[in-house]
Amino acid sequence: MNNGKKLTVSQREPVKTFEGHERQITSIATFPDGKRIATGSLDKTIRIWRLEDGREIKKWVMKKNVSAIAILRDGMHVVSATVDWQLWVHDTGTGRVVAGPLDGHTGAVLALDISPDGGILASGSIDRKVILWDTTTWRRKGDPLK
Repeated sequence: MNNGKKLTVSQREPVKTFEGHERQITSIATFPDGKRIATGSLDKTIRIWRLEDGREIKKWVMKKNVSAIAILRDGMHVVSATVDWQLWVHDTGTGRVVAGPLDGHTGAVLALDISPDGGILASGSIDRKVILWDTTTWRRKGDPLK
């Protein structure tokens, strides 16, 4: 509403800035403990950061650009999607791949989400499909949603 009075805008400085990626960041996910975040990037890395001081505590180098990430509710696994349509499940402690590639999409996966109970991973792609994955077996649950 403009009634001739100057609008006041509150400007705030960032609480913390996390720097280290060499290309665009494509995804951010928060760990359930609220103390760490993970970021995925087109620089082919996944990085784990400590929120308290902004320090990078882990860096995993991938073979392809990372297009999306999600963290399981127990905080023990990070799921990543790469631009080649595949999903990978990583052990949070070591970065080692514990499942994957999970194939099913025919286009880049740009979205990942975990169900509230942690039992289902949903992946969304430019192929216009959502695939549901069982997080205990890492197999598809039913047909893709279109």
